Amino acid sequence: MVDGTCPFVRSAQERAGRLSSEGYVVLLVGDRDHPEVRGIRGYVEGEAFVCHGVEDLPPDRAFDKVGVVCQTTQREATLGAVVGALVPRARELRVFNTICRATVERQESIRRLAEEVRHIVVIGGRNSANTRKLVEIARNAGADVQSIEHAGELDGGWLAEKDRIGVAAGASTPDWLIHQLISILATPRSSRGTDGNDGDSRGNGKPGNVWCGAGRTGR
Repeated sequence: MVDGTCPFVRSAQERAGRLSSEGYVVLLVGDRDHPEVRGIRGYVEGEAFVCHGVEDLPPDRAFDKVGVVCQTTQREATLGAVVGALVPRARELRVFNTICRATVERQESIRRLAEEVRHIVVIGGRNSANTRKLVEIARNAGADVQSIEHAGELDGGWLAEKDRIGVAAGASTPDWLIHQLISILATPRSSRGTDGNDGDSRGNGKPGNVWCGAGRTGR
């Protein structure tokens, strides 16, 4: 049997278990229903709770000993906000930043991409927490985002008259789907159909200007 657990997830599991064994209340920053979060929670024998942000912290509660771990695909800004809110409420606070560094880098990448282009297509599974986070970050940065699982879901109306389009993809997205999407977006608009595939549509015949960023980040 081979343990295929991501080393970052394994680290979060082990740290949560260690905090619990040392008498800390464990606060897990993440999405409550995500399998990774449920798995980390399973390593805690004592008291633990999950929060998606500062708004989920127990109101008016002070802590003697509280330890924080994080779902590996969360944003560092969210972790920082939660920790900041805990500082005046905890006598002893231990924090482990268990966010995957690759995730941080890719999220910064799509944030920069959103500064360069107004329109972005994010391709990845709808159940991928990290893919959803890419969409959220791009939209918060002011980009017009279309989230799809494959190129067949491209909205021809959304594509119309767009000269510059950014592309980001989740890590679980197969390479051939990414290449197919880029190929379609780079096709002269006069050759695109309204569903994003080959066919007749209005356009100036110039190839699309496709910018790729954020790499593979889904989990």
